[in-house]
Amino acid sequence: MDTYGTQQTPTVRFRRQLAELVLLRRGEKSLPRLNALRFPAAGSLRSFWYDGLLTSISDSLSSNFIPLFALKMGATASQIGVLNATAGFVGTMMLLPGARLGERWSSRKSFVVLTFSLARLTLLVLALIPFGVAPTTAVGLIIVFNLLRVVFGNLGLPAWTSLSASVVPENVRGRYFASRNGIMTIASIIFAPLAGYLIVSLKGEVGYQLTFFLAFVAGAAAVWFYRQIDEPPAVEAPVVRGKRFPLLHRILQRPYFVRLCVYSIFWHFALNLAVPFFNIYLVEETTGDEASVGYLAAIGSVIGLVSQQYWGQVNDRLGARRTLLITGVVIPFITFGWLFVRSPWHVVPINLASGLVWPGFNLATFTLVLEATPEERRPRYVALLNTLTGIGSAVGATVGGWMIEAYGYHSVFLASGLLRIVGWFLLLFFVKEAATNVFGRTSKLASPQEP
Repeated sequence: MDTYGTQQTPTVRFRRQLAELVLLRRGEKSLPRLNALRFPAAGSLRSFWYDGLLTSISDSLSSNFIPLFALKMGATASQIGVLNATAGFVGTMMLLPGARLGERWSSRKSFVVLTFSLARLTLLVLALIPFGVAPTTAVGLIIVFNLLRVVFGNLGLPAWTSLSASVVPENVRGRYFASRNGIMTIASIIFAPLAGYLIVSLKGEVGYQLTFFLAFVAGAAAVWFYRQIDEPPAVEAPVVRGKRFPLLHRILQRPYFVRLCVYSIFWHFALNLAVPFFNIYLVEETTGDEASVGYLAAIGSVIGLVSQQYWGQVNDRLGARRTLLITGVVIPFITFGWLFVRSPWHVVPINLASGLVWPGFNLATFTLVLEATPEERRPRYVALLNTLTGIGSAVGATVGGWMIEAYGYHSVFLASGLLRIVGWFLLLFFVKEAATNVFGRTSKLASPQEP
């Protein structure tokens, strides 16, 4: 699915999965084998498949390198924190307005084309910033246009999700998205290192400018393919006059979901205390460069492409919460590993571990959200959860930037790892109420053997 986060972090991948969960009905599963290179039949499905491929190319050429571009133009650690925090928080706040605008627009496809075109246009503006702009002004412009990139992308995301469910038939949905997501992962494995190589090979800001321009071209091509999709008529929801959905009241009656929200806010705060600064640390404090960032990202993607095919079986056998506990206990120590990074190759085992663990964690989180949200109102619950996690992420990135300027990078890595341990215990002792007690139905979380 299209991603408009500042970089391809676990938080961004988590939000992407939350957006896609409304495309899958209960009990529907992707095929166990991933056939990413098999083309769909000609027509809307093929156009949508190419849209995913080109979007992944665009994101791989840009997302991980925008903070490094700001650093190249003279940004401080706190400004990097602001860049990530504003994009994460304000972008997340656009989901609910985007849903309302998409419903009132003349067509969902035209609204998606408009917002996604504006999002890709910001990449062209980023490529032009170094021309005749002072470094101090350039950093501010990078923050603003990166924010606009995320805002426009998230405005169109609810309409994109709704139209995707209409375009892809239910009987092939699992197989189709397995293929589409697979080719997107393969594209990221190829083009993230390519972007790093271009940036290092071309001195100064020229490498960034060329990379962002190519990202704009790929993104524009993705929009062109998206325009070729035939839009089915939207099914209008019945309107009940004089009544509004009492969202807050209903949520408070679901303590399991409330606990999941509290846990998610804390967990994403702990994550983003450090995650936005890993690549910055690699470039500033070691001998690493932009090429290293691309190669190391590809390592994690390759391992993740393989491991994600097996975590589904583990999740089905043990349940979402147990899978979260198994993978979550490893994640703090991945963060602690950054305390010992002195050279780019030291990151290799860290990214290998991340590629093994994070797909399972994200899949289990995805499943847990399905179990904790009522099917008839799931989009609203997901939008609320996205908003709350965005707040936690934004605060974490901001605090992380301040801590780095005051105490250095290692203070952030240590604090993030310790808080992730606290988050694991929060999951163990706080988020443990069975979904059966909340919705009156049986789930794996209700098993008496649950720890």
